[in-house]
Amino acid sequence: MAAFKVWLRASQAQSFIVSVIPVLVGAAIAAGQGAPLVWPLLLLTLVGVLAIHAATNMSNDYIDYRTGVDNQPPEIISPFTAGSRVLPDKLLTPEQHKRAWLALYAVGAAVGLYLAYTVADGWVILLLGGSMGLLSLFYTYPPLKLQYHGAGELLVGVIFGPVLVFGAYFVQAHRVDALPIVASVPFGLFVSAFLLVNEMPEWQSDPKGGKVTVPARVGLEKSMKIYIALIAGGYAWIVAAVLLRLLPPLALLGLASLPLGLKGISILRKDYASFPKHIGANAATLQSVLVSGIATVVAFTIPVFVALPF
Repeated sequence: MAAFKVWLRASQAQSFIVSVIPVLVGAAIAAGQGAPLVWPLLLLTLVGVLAIHAATNMSNDYIDYRTGVDNQPPEIISPFTAGSRVLPDKLLTPEQHKRAWLALYAVGAAVGLYLAYTVADGWVILLLGGSMGLLSLFYTYPPLKLQYHGAGELLVGVIFGPVLVFGAYFVQAHRVDALPIVASVPFGLFVSAFLLVNEMPEWQSDPKGGKVTVPARVGLEKSMKIYIALIAGGYAWIVAAVLLRLLPPLALLGLASLPLGLKGISILRKDYASFPKHIGANAATLQSVLVSGIATVVAFTIPVFVALPF
């Protein structure tokens, strides 16, 4: 049990909700359009996505440890910042750690190949899965080290928004449609905001290891304004997409997390330069992804069970 807890900590399982929710949303949209929900394919999709997500978290930690980025001052360490700490705390050796995340990448690749073989027009899955795997690997791994150059927010916004939602949709529906892309945008924005607020306490320590994130590049005050724009943009997108009839009216249920989004904004506006005072914004942002995601899943599955007049 102790070993299991160490590996769970190493994978940073508390962040998995940001990959589970988009997969469920994509599957719900397919079901709402009448596609029969194939549970084994949905479970396989979740396994593959979670394997890649865990591998990304761990490879990120591994590179941060190698470059010295993990040498964070104790006052900024939290469940949301400074990684899992299993390497600095010597709970695992670097060799054990690397073998594990390479194995997880292999699991993700195997699932992707199986889905590509099983699903009609599987080349789409192959393209999406391959892109996700490579981008997640080079998120912090040489030679690209994308997060080290301030591209982390954009990257996770694309992966945890359009790539995952559309990918999960395609596995179930076997067709290309704009609806999952439109519905995915708020999740991409919210997850980008989550990464941004997690990086803010490390804005001074990250560059010492060569990691120039958005907060390190623009400072805390501008990062706070970017965070507000991302959160506000997510909710504005939902309303605008419904008004423009790009999303069904029930998609407004995604606004259920608005109080959490406003809470995150309020906390960060007041305490953006103070940590751990702003840790409530980290939690509220993650909760926004969860609540908005569940509400969106409900919105797209209601028509499966109830005939609606619109």
